[in-house]
Amino acid sequence: MEKRKDKRVKTRKVAKINNELCIIVDVSKQGARVSADKIPSFPFVDIIFNVGKSVVNLKGVVCWQSSNHPITKLKDVGVSFETNSIEYKKYLKYLDNLQEE
Repeated sequence: MEKRKDKRVKTRKVAKINNELCIIVDVSKQGARVSADKIPSFPFVDIIFNVGKSVVNLKGVVCWQSSNHPITKLKDVGVSFETNSIEYKKYLKYLDNLQEE
């Protein structure tokens, strides 16, 4: 059973968190799980990625972090969004439609 208010949608999207490369692992309306080489130094983060020709820019707060994955050595970070854009909402809708197919 989903313990979050909004369902998560799995994705694998290359992005930047505070100008460091990362992979967005899953997303929801309120936040995302991101894998990166290192955990951001500050709790406030900017996440930027491209969807087609659009740039999605999100501002959020790190709300949890995990240790290294045994294989990839990446660390997971949970980010709660303070703001999200129209482009991000379109991206969520696109992912949701893929899940239904």
